[in-house]
Formats: sequence, structure tokens, C-alpha cells
Amino acid sequence: MSARQVGAVAACAVGAGIAAYLALVELTAERVPLLCTTGGVVNCGQVLTSGAAHIGPVPVAVLGVVWFLGMLGLVARGQWDLLTLGWSGAGMAFVLYLIYAELFLIGAICLWCTVVHLLVFGLFLVSLDGYLAGGARPVPEAAGGRETARGKAR
Repeated sequence: MSARQVGAVAACAVGAGIAAYLALVELTAERVPLLCTTGGVVNCGQVLTSGAAHIGPVPVAVLGVVWFLGMLGLVARGQWDLLTLGWSGAGMAFVLYLIYAELFLIGAICLWCTVVHLLVFGLFLVSLDGYLAGGARPVPEAAGGRETARGKAR
């Protein structure tokens, strides 16, 4: 595994763990305690109980678990292709909305969420860097094992 891949796998594992913790807090009606400040600008409780914390009946934290596990599957392949870049880009777009919601709709910031946002941003940058570096591996059937659509095989 490359250093890029190891870092991305670790980021996915940490992100999935935080998202799973926040999902448990939500799904157990806080029988799992929320370990975060609950007053002032940094107020995880206010963020996690806001309307922006759900899409329909589904907690955003559950979507985070799904996204991180999907990203983990993609980076584990070691291919920094358009699919990986697209998945990370979709996650980044959603994170930008969530940051907007925290700052302008809710008026509070969740520290756990901020860590998740930073992990998604980092994974997007790693995916973009891998894609631009020509990280897609050759497909032997399509390229005779010699070249990919993006250039010579490494």
C-alpha cells in the first residue's frame, strides 16, 4: 500500500468511527452520551438536534457512515480514478452545505462534525491529487496491459 492509500484508509476509518458514534447518539435518543460542549457557539447538541441533522427520517450521521465506508472500499482498491474522485467530490459538496447550515442556519458548530468535515476535505484533496497524478491503473483487457486512457501504465 502506498502512503496515500494508508492515509486515506486511516482517514476513512476515523471518519466512519466518528459518524457511527454520532449516529448512535441520535438513534439511542442520547442514551449514548454526547461528549461535546453544549453552550455557546460550539454546541454539538444544538447542531445534532437541528432540522439540518436529518434528511427526511435519516440522520446525516448515518449517511456519513455510509459515505466513509463507500470511500474506504474505493481507496482500498488503490485506484485514484474518476469514480473515487466523484465520490469524494460528492462528499465535499455535502460537507460545504453542512458547514453553511452550521454557520448560517443553526448558528452553532459541532466539534465532532468539524473533524468529519476536515477528514472529507482531506480525502477529497488526496483523491484529486491521486487522480491528477495518473493514479488509475491499466485495465489489461482494454489497454493490452500497456496504457490506460490517461497515458502509459506505471
